[in-house]
Amino acid sequence: MRAIEWIGYACGMGAGDRGCQDGPTILLADVERARILSVDETDDDLAAIVDISNRLASEIIDCSKKGALPVVIGGDHSCALGTWSGVSACDPGCALLWVDAHLDCHTVHTSPSDNIHGMPVAALLGFGEPALTAIMQPGGKIDPQRLCLFGVRSYESEERALLERLQVKVLYMDDIDRMGMGPSLQEALDYVGRYNRFGISVDLDAFDPITIQAVGTPVPGGLAVDAFEYWLRNIPWPREKLRAVEIAEYNPHRDRHGETALWTHRILKTLTTV
Repeated sequence: MRAIEWIGYACGMGAGDRGCQDGPTILLADVERARILSVDETDDDLAAIVDISNRLASEIIDCSKKGALPVVIGGDHSCALGTWSGVSACDPGCALLWVDAHLDCHTVHTSPSDNIHGMPVAALLGFGEPALTAIMQPGGKIDPQRLCLFGVRSYESEERALLERLQVKVLYMDDIDRMGMGPSLQEALDYVGRYNRFGISVDLDAFDPITIQAVGTPVPGGLAVDAFEYWLRNIPWPREKLRAVEIAEYNPHRDRHGETALWTHRILKTLTTV
């Protein structure tokens, strides 16, 4: 059985609500030998995120050398900068399935909030703030043709225009509602699974906030978490090709009954049964 390396990204500096920085400590409380990376308090959020992202990328490279499956627990979704920069350094052609309510494809010139957790897709494609595109090494880390976004329902026109220009595959919530969860998730997994290696990044705000409440940027509607986990567990997909897993934006301070934590653990168990 493939070994799993658990890594926490205890940083909320990329988000408007920084409560998600405590997510990894809660979710990894019962995991032996989990490594939790943290940041020092600073007025320079960008520098802090670049520093922790480089450290995370180095951890991912170490996992690769061991032949282990890295599982990253955020923190805000800026964790993706480190996770997939590290993966790219080892597997430049790795594909990526990005599950999220948002496109996360802003640059400093288009973002209405300036929050870095809304920029990782753009940065991983090689666009935006140079400090973010240069994690580990300069330039794009993900080929646009090897990226699929799933569950999107909140975005700005500039983000969509960039992804359309790059011909990135996006399955919006309207598409998923029309096709059904099983067929649409199968299409997304088939899309990334046709490559030798792929990863999966899950932002918990992809799910309907009626059930998954403990996130910083909830968006009405969204994926039914029970259906997503069921189909993820039961449809065929090439688990042996899975290169890394990431789950982000769990805010324990908003988890009134612990329901979001329970579902997060269920999704993680399904993803890591490889």
